[in-house]
Amino acid sequence: MKTVLTKIVFTLQPGEVVALRMPADQNLRVEEAFGRDV
Repeated sequence: MKTVLTKIVFTLQPGEVVALRMPADQNLRVEEAFGRDV
């Protein structure tokens, strides 16, 4: 599953993936994490 999620991250924007992976509550935290990694 991690492989698929990783591909989605590179294919779509962080916000799109975050919405599918986690709820809106953690959306902000994950969005910042992706911003730093990317």
